[in-house]
Amino acid sequence: MTRIAMLLAGCAAIVAVPAQARDGRLYVGVDGGVMLEDQVDVDIDLARPDGLQENAAFADTNTGIDADIVVGYDFGAFRLEAEGGYKRAGYDSLTVVNPELVPGAGIVPGTVVQNEEDLSIFSGMVNGLFEFGKDFQIFAGGGAGFANVDLPVEVAGVGTIIDDSATDFAWQLIGGFRYAVSDKIDLGVKYRYFVIDEFEFESAFGDPLEADFQSHSILASLRYNFGSAPEPAMAPAP
Repeated sequence: MTRIAMLLAGCAAIVAVPAQARDGRLYVGVDGGVMLEDQVDVDIDLARPDGLQENAAFADTNTGIDADIVVGYDFGAFRLEAEGGYKRAGYDSLTVVNPELVPGAGIVPGTVVQNEEDLSIFSGMVNGLFEFGKDFQIFAGGGAGFANVDLPVEVAGVGTIIDDSATDFAWQLIGGFRYAVSDKIDLGVKYRYFVIDEFEFESAFGDPLEADFQSHSILASLRYNFGSAPEPAMAPAP
């Protein structure tokens, strides 16, 4: 009976370790995956008396790539991390809504053209994440920071319409799960909803523009945890 009691106490102590295995530990990680198809809206400022802008065009993007590097600290039920990210996607089509986007080209509203360039985004974010579970953890949270958006638009037979980039505020929502395959390594899957609003550009013709963009990404995650898990507590004597 004594041996059974000691065995059960020892097993309980070992099982309890994963819940604390990541607490108070620094980690680094990489994420990579796909950015799903979405849309970029471009507004043009025509100096209207009411001060409002008009939609100039919208572009449908193809499936692209999304990747990042993170460095963070695990406080237990909460993680704080810094993230550097990169996104890139080509265009499926560009629909011209306002011909003033390309003055003098004779393009009528509703004309669909092909953009021969790619959208690219570099971002630096700070994320806060809440997590639940032991070896298998579910997490959710968000982040905010800055993004540099390169938004080139070049149309065959027309030429360069936009050749500009802008840096401004960006935010995101994050959710997913991770599994501890060892004391050091975690594998997981992450979803990201990334948003930029009212990024100011200038067209090739000198007109002020604003762009809005949202993306949805599915990423595979790899984390390396520094330090070591605490040693299992010795079972008390019966």
